[in-house]
Amino acid sequence: MEYLDVLIKFHYRRVEQNKIKLHRITQLEQRKSNDEKLTKNKAHGTVHEPRVNVNRHEERIENVQKRMDELKQMILNVQKEQNKESESYPDVSFMPTDHTIRKRVPKHAICTKKRNEWRKKLRHDIDQKTLESQK
Repeated sequence: MEYLDVLIKFHYRRVEQNKIKLHRITQLEQRKSNDEKLTKNKAHGTVHEPRVNVNRHEERIENVQKRMDELKQMILNVQKEQNKESESYPDVSFMPTDHTIRKRVPKHAICTKKRNEWRKKLRHDIDQKTLESQK
């Protein structure tokens, strides 16, 4: 008996789902109209003749091709000039000079040097004042 109840419920649910689908389809069909004035009913993708002059495009293409040829020729000329052989010079990169030899001094060493100079100056000033006061 339970098996029959379950089977009946299954079929009732299927019938309800199909009723809902049928209702949706009928609503969509009612919304559709055959009015040609509406934009949604206008025909799409009509083919038109090209409005531009084809000869004009061909002229432009030829002009662009001429310019490209001129540009290629200019590039080749520049490459030829750059590839000319130059005289060989001795390698000077390993010859040290005075302005290239600079010792890299760490920042803390610079700060220490400044602090020591400041202390030295302060001591000198204090010594000067004590000498003047003793006179």
